[in-house]
Amino acid sequence: MYNHKQINSYKSEAKMAVKKIKHTSKNAKTSKLTRALNLSTTKGKFLLFILIFAIVGGGYMVYHSFANVPPPKVLLRYERPIADAYAEVESGEIVVVSPQANDANDREAVRLIEAKGGIPYRYFQWYWLPNDRLHDGVDIRNNPEWAFCADESTALTDTKSHPGQTWTYLDMNERQARNTMTARLRHLKSLGYKGIFSDIGDRALTENQLDDDGYENDDGYADAESTCTDDLVVKDRTLAKAYVGMLNQVRSIGLDIILNGGSLEELDELASSGSKHIRDALNMASYVMDEGAAKTERDGGNRLNEDARIAAKWGFKALTLIRPPKPTKPINEAEDRRRAALVAQQWANAAVAERWARTNNVPAVQVVAGVRSGGQP
Repeated sequence: MYNHKQINSYKSEAKMAVKKIKHTSKNAKTSKLTRALNLSTTKGKFLLFILIFAIVGGGYMVYHSFANVPPPKVLLRYERPIADAYAEVESGEIVVVSPQANDANDREAVRLIEAKGGIPYRYFQWYWLPNDRLHDGVDIRNNPEWAFCADESTALTDTKSHPGQTWTYLDMNERQARNTMTARLRHLKSLGYKGIFSDIGDRALTENQLDDDGYENDDGYADAESTCTDDLVVKDRTLAKAYVGMLNQVRSIGLDIILNGGSLEELDELASSGSKHIRDALNMASYVMDEGAAKTERDGGNRLNEDARIAAKWGFKALTLIRPPKPTKPINEAEDRRRAALVAQQWANAAVAERWARTNNVPAVQVVAGVRSGGQP
């Protein structure tokens, strides 16, 4: 085992290695990291242990102990309820469960989480549905009138976000569609869930959208009204306002809300400039996640500092997601090191932001650990 003197020494070198990485070119990054992780030395092996372990499930517990970041309070997203995986849940943690194949799986997930003292939340979204199958209890094939139309009677679809698939945008201002989703939420509550993780809030609430190359642009549909709604819930309601209307349904049922909202700065700007429905969304959510904040450096600090300030202003708790990036090449030792270094940098940003928040007397942005268990149901 390592003594405290060695740990403190290796901790400093790990932080220096991460700091150097962000100021170098891509090629230089690899060479500097390789030198820092010299496997012929005890120090190198220890540094590799820190960085690589940050990638796998449970790795966050090692790295946050070095970076002085509080452990995650939200785990996202467990899939099939497998006892061995759920055994890692700690008391007081929120665990977000993915859509399940049947009610029995949902009930078992709730049971396993609560047995460990965790709080079961359910992933749920009402932005779009796949065209070819039942999804989380709802099938758009049987209800084409629920589609959101941007051009006369043509349903708006997406083929970029789910390669090889077509997903149809939902019109939550269509009365029957909204009633069906509300009934589904009530059912999830009856299964034991205490809250939901409402996904795709960034696209639903702002004009952000993906272009043909996968980059965000301002060509979204948040401010558009559907042109084919048969039975309106509210006249002249935009996609964004209908999305917030569903958040209100969630609250009225008695479920808590984690909103995946994208840039908190953008939401704050919209809410502060007079957008009532954005203000309502921020006021209804207990947590709002800025998924990419931990990756983003800004003005000598990072985006997490601003997120903490905004969260304190509106009264919700801010979250950010830390997880390894998708591999860009075949998995090997060098690729593992590259991904581990990027995860370590995210933790370093979170540590800096946590200290900044403490100094400025505001709640720090909490870390969400991205986890998987058992594969898709």
